[in-house]
Amino acid sequence: MSTMSKTDANISENKNNILITLLASICSLGPLATDMYLPALPQMTLDFATTPSIIQLTLTSWLIGLAIGQVIAGPLSDIYGRTRPLVFGLIIFTISSVACIFAPSIELFIFARFIGGFAASSALVVSRAIASDIYKGTMLTKFLATVMIIQGLAPIIAPVIGGQLLRFFSWISVFIILTLAGIGITLLSLLKYKETLPEEKRLKGDIAHIVKVFFSLCARPYFASLCAIQFFVFCSLFAYISGMPFMLQGIYNFTPQDVSLVFAFVGIGMMIAGKITNILTGRIPDSKLLLIGLCQGLIFGILFLVGIVLDFSIYVLIILLLLTQTALPLTASTSFSLAMQTQKKVAGSASALLGFFSTISGGFVAPIVGIGGGTTALPTALVIAVAEVLALIIFLTITRKYVKTIASNTKG
Repeated sequence: MSTMSKTDANISENKNNILITLLASICSLGPLATDMYLPALPQMTLDFATTPSIIQLTLTSWLIGLAIGQVIAGPLSDIYGRTRPLVFGLIIFTISSVACIFAPSIELFIFARFIGGFAASSALVVSRAIASDIYKGTMLTKFLATVMIIQGLAPIIAPVIGGQLLRFFSWISVFIILTLAGIGITLLSLLKYKETLPEEKRLKGDIAHIVKVFFSLCARPYFASLCAIQFFVFCSLFAYISGMPFMLQGIYNFTPQDVSLVFAFVGIGMMIAGKITNILTGRIPDSKLLLIGLCQGLIFGILFLVGIVLDFSIYVLIILLLLTQTALPLTASTSFSLAMQTQKKVAGSASALLGFFSTISGGFVAPIVGIGGGTTALPTALVIAVAEVLALIIFLTITRKYVKTIASNTKG
């Protein structure tokens, strides 16, 4: 290879690394804004003089905003390009984090969280659409898996940061950190991102056309089944995320710092699972990787339910949770990639729908999990087990029928 070609290759690799870092940073906003304040939920319940179910609405409102916003931002990014929705969303997210700091009541805090989720959604959906603009096939899966490895640092670090902050400060300090993160990622986007959807490739149309695109996507059994799989595997994740602080502190007398370490432990496992997914991608078909991940989630999700019913040791339960949730990098990246490979012309809209179903799951399960409060983990375990069962059933009955045909049409 000539010196010039080596130089070009190095430049290309550097640009790719910068893009991975940028997209991973953007995608990390979701886990940061979700996980960092989880150890503080019991404290916030006392500070706002409310109940665990009401305080869970701060998570629910964030996730509902995140879900609804993606449905709007995705199509807009197909029509107007990626830059404007990306930057606008990051700015509003930062402002909403400031609003959370000064919210005088739980009602206003919940509203600020909704706005923050709505704003952050545009950044999240656009970041995935950017990946789809540049990569396809197994390269897209590899790229997404790499992003998930870096993104996986967020749920590892976030609860630990939150737990340590609570040792010295109140929960408000968490939202000060989120404000600073919003400012930093906004500046990084403005300085490093170059538009990846040129004018000639943008979607032509209005709101009516956008609605038509959504209905068209939902009417495709293969794509719709993968959206449903995303919904259920993320139901399992959000049941774990929203249920663990109350379960560990209320039933097993863990401190907020202990809770943060449990989240970090599971997060490290998920990060390793993301690396394994990256290695296996291209060697094993995405559909088979998805099936493996779904089977893993099902087996250990049911064992976790059995463990709750039979009152297993908390340490055994944590291991079972680890083995259940480490299936997510495998199922999430492969199901997303399989869905996006067939929707290049409407990547933003397709990404929005996938993001909507994966995110709205959290708003759906958080109040259910909150029923248990700090007295029982049975609602959490039931949601995890049922969600894993339904995800596998959908794959076996719908998705698998279309896999071979889709793969032959998108190969290469």
